[in-house]
Amino acid sequence: MSEDPKTSAPRLRSVTTFQQAIEEIESFSLEDQEILLDILNKRLAEQKRSQLLKEVAEARSEYRTGNFKLGTVDEFLAELNAYNFL
Repeated sequence: MSEDPKTSAPRLRSVTTFQQAIEEIESFSLEDQEILLDILNKRLAEQKRSQLLKEVAEARSEYRTGNFKLGTVDEFLAELNAYNFL
């Protein structure tokens, strides 16, 4: 199976850029690497919080507009299974 040249070139550039970033970070002192890791962890946590707040707001909006379905856990799992989510 061959890759689509339209998508493989950008992905290859992305991997190369990512690898270059990793190599650059590895040249940092251990203290600087720890500081960077701390910064990235805090930013990631903030992004996750923001995403969760967005999803909660969407769920509340759907609830207020009546765009939801009541059911049992078994019914929910059966529906997920029907859509091949499980």
